[in-house]
Amino acid sequence: MIGIGAATAAAGGLTVTQRVAATDSGEPELTLNGTIPDGTSIDATVDEYDTEAASTPINSQTVTATSSGTQVYDGLEGSGEYYYKITLDWTSDGSATPEIETPLTFEVPPLSPEDFEFVNYTTTQDWSAKPDGAEIVWDEWRLWKYQPKLVMDQATREAFDGLYGYVATSEDEDTDVLCYWSKVSGGESLPVGDNVLGSAIGDHDPIYVFVNSDSGEIERIVYSGYNLEAAEVQPPEEDLVQDRADVPTHPTFTVVPGWYHYRYTPEETGHFVELKSWPAVRHTWRSNNFGPDTATVENPWQLASEPDWRANDGWFSVTDIWLGLGQRFGWYGAENIDDLRED
Repeated sequence: MIGIGAATAAAGGLTVTQRVAATDSGEPELTLNGTIPDGTSIDATVDEYDTEAASTPINSQTVTATSSGTQVYDGLEGSGEYYYKITLDWTSDGSATPEIETPLTFEVPPLSPEDFEFVNYTTTQDWSAKPDGAEIVWDEWRLWKYQPKLVMDQATREAFDGLYGYVATSEDEDTDVLCYWSKVSGGESLPVGDNVLGSAIGDHDPIYVFVNSDSGEIERIVYSGYNLEAAEVQPPEEDLVQDRADVPTHPTFTVVPGWYHYRYTPEETGHFVELKSWPAVRHTWRSNNFGPDTATVENPWQLASEPDWRANDGWFSVTDIWLGLGQRFGWYGAENIDDLRED
């Protein structure tokens, strides 16, 4: 979102580490997830600034919460060009204290698609595997509209740096592919072999959303089900969450702790993470050994049928060996996976 600054908060040690600056609910909203015991309340103050360097807010509003959930701030302008600071204070008539999950989620309604960034990287960067006629763009509006919701434990949230996205379009294809790559610090590793999902700056796992170019409907979603092994779902509308459009558009995935691959969990309540431009950091990732096969990144339509994101030049994959052992003995996160595509 253009002009949105990172929110900060002070609340007895609670700190906002990520923010999502978008919603179509009509008013700015702060979501508090966690437990607020009886007799306890939280005063959630949001200060609104017109510039990142401003020291005096142009608006400020405090909402008192006695239960978790969404708090509406109708006293703020909620402009996509403003910056926000969040402060939490609580009171209690006993010894109980609230337990609030971080990062907090503060959402500002967008003004229009023009408030989002659009950058065409097709001719400004070199692409070795992009199909002729295809375009690769940072279309923040569309990526935001279909952004997956994620379920994470506290340790994963603290390590998660966001989803880095781009959109691939082509007149020769019936779908546009909205590509989301995670960046997560740390993570477990296979003992040896094709541990190529990460780079020197973090682990990276993809979710590719295939959207019909004409209707805008989601046709399929292909995601990293284990160490860049592909899993697929063709979600019915009732599996999707309606949040940023007139129809449901958001799938929900759980990030597996430690290993950071995904499981499709439409029954869970997920949250948005920060959305960033992948083309803007592409060269940094590549120089730090970003490992997927180039063709599966620049030509994402391959994942409509490919079994994984790796360059498969040999007769077998060492990952497949560890996967089999892991599923049998409960090793290497392989006991916590969805059904994967077969070669």
